[in-house]
Amino acid sequence: MDRIEKTLRKGNTMLSREIKIQLCYWSGQSSDSTETAAARRQLHQIRTSRLQALAQLHGALGEEQLDWQARRFPVLAALAPVMTSVEGEITYPGDPMCLYAALSVTVDSALRSARHGVGGNSPFTDLCPDWGKLPTKLQRLAATHGVRSWNTDESTPDRSVFDPRVWDDEAREDFRAELARCRPRVFLISTVSPGHRYALEMARMVKRETPECLVVLGGRHIDETMRYVPAAQRLSLEYSSTLRAIDDGRIEPVVDFLVSGEGHYALDMLMRAIALSMDLNRTRAEVADVVRMLGLLGQAGEKVSGSSLICAVTPEEVHAFPIRGDRFDLADLPSPYQGFGIRSASRSSPMLTGCRPAPPT
Repeated sequence: MDRIEKTLRKGNTMLSREIKIQLCYWSGQSSDSTETAAARRQLHQIRTSRLQALAQLHGALGEEQLDWQARRFPVLAALAPVMTSVEGEITYPGDPMCLYAALSVTVDSALRSARHGVGGNSPFTDLCPDWGKLPTKLQRLAATHGVRSWNTDESTPDRSVFDPRVWDDEAREDFRAELARCRPRVFLISTVSPGHRYALEMARMVKRETPECLVVLGGRHIDETMRYVPAAQRLSLEYSSTLRAIDDGRIEPVVDFLVSGEGHYALDMLMRAIALSMDLNRTRAEVADVVRMLGLLGQAGEKVSGSSLICAVTPEEVHAFPIRGDRFDLADLPSPYQGFGIRSASRSSPMLTGCRPAPPT
């Protein structure tokens, strides 16, 4: 096996697609300093040329004059609903704290990049996902209860999380309207197994309304059905996994990327790869280009904390990036409270984020 990539032939896997496993984010993997240096030079050249092209495209005299509007691209996230009553009502299971926590690292990276501007010191060196602005204290205190209502005029990261609570015909129309308004370049869905069918319904709507939008799927369902087995150097995919269902035709190929495991930092790396792969004119990215960028970032020595797995789906192949990096403490993650307007009806009782208490409102 090559130190970077292992190819599993169709006859040796449970998929008809060829599986290509890249181990560039797997700690302990032997590395070639010459190859790493070459990858770093290539990455530096790409970043430099993209910044110059972006400045020229927007008529800026230099990189430092690039404003936020020249860099931003819209994103949208959602928590897939589940059926919660015998009457068949399909609802969202409370505040989407699991989604807020999963997004906390990449939202923090984007907000820092928006503040600091372009260049090597920013996590997103040129184009950057637009999650909105940090909520103000007044915005946090504006609610009279702990449930955030859907507000089309909101400008905080909450605005980029579609959370209507009830999934019915009205919510579907609201979702279509939001897709038409936002035109997201990336749509991220978190789902548990009972909500998988509704996550796929949302993904189909995204591909129908915004065909060039990349769809990223994560959550407990992906954690439980898709993993990397280091001892066997292969993927383990349950029958109910999204990858197997796409591969055997049970569902349409409406998902481009899947993230399982401790995905906080893995998702951030995926979003950085997407941003660096985007066409500067249209802010669109192709899956194959993102796969190449993920490989280049890994070969250049970029590190990702935690144990996780990123998979990319193309018509002929599945590209898998197993990740084994430094362990991290959940308490060291950026608080979801920082980016999202998590509020409580009581001024003395803290909200629980699912990981640690948030500061009282």
